[in-house]
Amino acid sequence: MSAQAHLQVTLANRHMLVLMDNCEHLVDACAALSEALLQAAPRLHILATSREALRTAEEYVQPLAPLEAPPLGSHLRLAAALRYPAVKLFVRRARARQADFRLLESDVPRVAELCWRLDGLPLAIELAAAQLDVQGLDGILAQLGNHSYLSLLGRRSTPARHASLQASLEWSYQLLSAEERRCLQGLACCDAYFTVADAQQALAGLKISDSARCAAVARLVALSLIGLRRDGGVVYYHMLGGTRAFARHKAQEAASLGEWDTPALA
Repeated sequence: MSAQAHLQVTLANRHMLVLMDNCEHLVDACAALSEALLQAAPRLHILATSREALRTAEEYVQPLAPLEAPPLGSHLRLAAALRYPAVKLFVRRARARQADFRLLESDVPRVAELCWRLDGLPLAIELAAAQLDVQGLDGILAQLGNHSYLSLLGRRSTPARHASLQASLEWSYQLLSAEERRCLQGLACCDAYFTVADAQQALAGLKISDSARCAAVARLVALSLIGLRRDGGVVYYHMLGGTRAFARHKAQEAASLGEWDTPALA
């Protein structure tokens, strides 16, 4: 009996929740296993975490948005800033590194800017807070200017793909085809929010078909490397600052190696 068949028999009459974590690098296998288990065990529930939907029967997708951070230049007082989940996380992780840490009223503008510039990403905020005792707020903010924060290291016990933002992005980047990588690099020259027309213009110089271009952009959305939002009848794409910095670096690498022509990056 195969391992999957044994698992199906074992779970057949169970009423339980099965967790599949980080499915994106094995998405096809996880999708097939999920459907096989649910057919064999009708009372089973599966919770899968992935950058990409499994696209199985009866799947319900729940996107996880970044933590809400104070708007840039909001001039909040301490009590108001602590209502934002991004600030709360920063304070909690800073206290884990420095037991006597207290967020002072005078520090609120810099912490609010830090959380905003890190796009409210929990991993980015946690990594930044871990550097507070060494760099201080001013040092961390200075790193945001040159994007060296992408290489900030986290806990030793964390999986390699979560050791830094650079590692996390590299993990997702390796899941892309060559055409998808070129499209990600090309879109890095767009503003933070850009339209379908902007995307078409940014990718116009790539020597791939229109259908391949559309499929590549759809895949980048599916992997959460670019976001998608609708405002009335207009569709906007969104690329987070860390992702844009990473993609620009990859575009410069590709250009220096002569792999392909890339759009000019400001």
